[in-house]
Amino acid sequence: MAFSITEKALKLWDAWSIRGSIILSISLQASLILLVPLRKGSIGGNWLIFSIWLGYLFADWVATYTIGLIFSGSSSSLEGTPKDIMGFWASFLLLHLGAGTEPMKDKGGQPSPLNF
Repeated sequence: MAFSITEKALKLWDAWSIRGSIILSISLQASLILLVPLRKGSIGGNWLIFSIWLGYLFADWVATYTIGLIFSGSSSSLEGTPKDIMGFWASFLLLHLGAGTEPMKDKGGQPSPLNF
């Protein structure tokens, strides 16, 4: 019996869910760091600022989702992976979540009243 596309996609997701999420999280954080000067300068308009803000929200969501994948342990991509490496990636992703509010200050350098 031939595999359907959804079965292949599910096997691929099960094998690469954690690795892919970690790569996506690191890529988002790196791109957001590179886009900070555009947000603070006069080059970007409201759409650029809005898209960067959505990028911050999405980066936080990806990091939280990846931590959930690591701690659920239900993925087959964890088989044979040392627990120390998963602990490193979990702490690295928690660092992403904690460091996300610093670049979100307004242009005047004063913290936004919405940041805690």
